[in-house]
Amino acid sequence: MLKSGIIAMGLLAASQAFATTTVSTFDFTSSSNFSSTSNGDGNVYEISQGGLDLDITAYADTGNNGEVETAEVSSNNHGLLVYNQDNNDGHYVDNSNQRDMLLFDFNKSVALTQLNIGYSSNDSDMVVIGFNTLPSYSSSSTWSSIASAITAGTHAVFEIINSGATSGWESFNNGGFESQYWLVGAYNKYFGSSSGYENGKDYIKIAGIMTSHEDSNTTPPVEANAPASLGLMAAALVFMWNRRRIRK
Repeated sequence: MLKSGIIAMGLLAASQAFATTTVSTFDFTSSSNFSSTSNGDGNVYEISQGGLDLDITAYADTGNNGEVETAEVSSNNHGLLVYNQDNNDGHYVDNSNQRDMLLFDFNKSVALTQLNIGYSSNDSDMVVIGFNTLPSYSSSSTWSSIASAITAGTHAVFEIINSGATSGWESFNNGGFESQYWLVGAYNKYFGSSSGYENGKDYIKIAGIMTSHEDSNTTPPVEANAPASLGLMAAALVFMWNRRRIRK
C-alpha cells in the first residue's frame, strides 16, 4: 500500500472526462438563413447553427389514395411554410385538405424541446415525432404506413401539442429523448389520435426550434512541474530509508 500511495502522489498529470449540454436555437424567419437544393417535386432547406447541421424537407399526402409526396418548404418573416402539390394549398404547415409534415434531419442526435409558432390561423395543434431510423419510403407510402414503420422501430417518441396559441414558444419532450430525425407538422391523426383535434383545422408557420444535446469532453493532461516531481520523489525515498533504519 505504501508503494501505491507514493505512485498516486507522483501522478501530477491527469485527464478528466465530463459531459456538457449544448443548447441551440434555430431561426426560420428569414429565407437568407437557408441554402436550398432541388428534391424532385420539392426541395431541401439547409441551415446550420453552431456545430449542428439541419436539412429540412416537406411532405404531404397529396397523391392518389392519400399517398405521401414531396412538397416544397419555404419561409417568410413568420417562419417555415409548405407548398404542397395541391393547387388549393393554403401555404401554411396545415391539415386543411392534405396533411403537411416537415422532416428535420440533423447531423447528430438531439433532443427537440421547443417550437416557436410564428403565426397561426384557426387553430395550432401539432404533432412531433422523434425516431432513430428512417422508414423506407416509396411511391405507395401513406402517413399510416409511415407511422406504423416508425412505431415498429426500437426508439421513438410521439407527442401532440394541444396549442391554442397564435404565436409563441411551445415546450415538449420533457424526457429529453434524443434523435437524429424529427417529423413536425399540423395535427395528424395517424401519429396519435385524440378526440377533438380533428374538428378544427390547423394552420401554422414555424418561426424556430430549440434543441439540446450532450457532448462528452476530456480535459487535456496537465503537465507535471519538474522541480515539484523531484521533490516528491526525494521525500518518498527519505521516508522509505527512515522506515528501514527503524526496523533494523
